[in-house]
Amino acid sequence: MTSADADRVTVGATAAELLRKLRARSLSSWSHRQRIPAIRSALDELARLGTAEFGGAAAPVVPDDGAHALTDQLQVLIIFAIRAGVPADRIDRIAVDLAQELGVQI
Repeated sequence: MTSADADRVTVGATAAELLRKLRARSLSSWSHRQRIPAIRSALDELARLGTAEFGGAAAPVVPDDGAHALTDQLQVLIIFAIRAGVPADRIDRIAVDLAQELGVQI
């Protein structure tokens, strides 16, 4: 096993499917309804959970890098939460709730 292999994190099937479907969406689709606030809320929750598992006092502020970066930010924070030891079922619940809020079937 190389050090690169040790650094790889496998995202659960539920979160992976959500990420796949979100990447397939056009950038303009993010402006419909409350999609951006919904995903920003999920980003904040993942940051908070990951930081809590690491024993941190306060979750970092997730920067608003624009709609084009939302799916990448979601993937990064899912990986952060996994590495921090957040239970997989908790991450899946966030993914399922977000999918429902966004109208994405996973």
